[in-house]
Amino acid sequence: MLAADAEFLSALPPTTLGSPLSLRIATVGSDPVLPQLVAAAAEFDARIAQPLGAADALRPATPETRSAEVRSWDAVAATWREGEAIAVGWLTATVLAPDDGAIEGSFEAATDAGGPYAATGSSTSSGDDAGTLLWDRAIWSPTASPAEITLSWGPDGTFADTAGSGVVPTHEAVVGEVYTFDTRLLLTEDGVAWPAVGTVSTGLDGGIAEGVLSTDKGDVPFTVCWSGAGDTLAVSGGEGVPAEGDGGLCP
Repeated sequence: MLAADAEFLSALPPTTLGSPLSLRIATVGSDPVLPQLVAAAAEFDARIAQPLGAADALRPATPETRSAEVRSWDAVAATWREGEAIAVGWLTATVLAPDDGAIEGSFEAATDAGGPYAATGSSTSSGDDAGTLLWDRAIWSPTASPAEITLSWGPDGTFADTAGSGVVPTHEAVVGEVYTFDTRLLLTEDGVAWPAVGTVSTGLDGGIAEGVLSTDKGDVPFTVCWSGAGDTLAVSGGEGVPAEGDGGLCP
């Protein structure tokens, strides 16, 4: 990559997007919440794999067009993981960087280098590591659900995914790295997986998740923590959350 291309490449989502490694590799034991958050993290990573694969392919590729305000790429091969397989697709991209406006990217995708290509995404960036990407996964994966996703990222390392449930890092350090989640959790005695939002932090010594369940009885707070082996140390919360263990053992 030439230094002159860096401004244009800010139209691509950064490589730091994705669920936290500490959560992806966490040891799962008897704790009931940890495996659900690990699964939500995997769901989140699968949902954003296509645009990240596209961005990773474009960064080292030589643009077909270089001018003061335009970079364009033709027939670049991209790879990403779909389940246990590595998928391959082709894309073209054009990025405009006018002197007095936002950086704008447009992306087309095809399943073959020769096309046909169809619009799959667009992005805007302020050039300061902040931007937004809209992406249609159905061009490469017709059965993808949800098909359309939106990613936004900021210069402080935060990002958001507005496509649905998943684990989204906020990089707001409380104990190590703390991550926010928006998913469903099976935790209450009624056996229902209720919508849940909160934060999770985990590492080699264990972790803790704190948040609120939206149940038919209203908002119910909860705190769950586990050991490095993934076993429950303590569970506490509001109505319907079964108490267990000693909260003083939480990391």
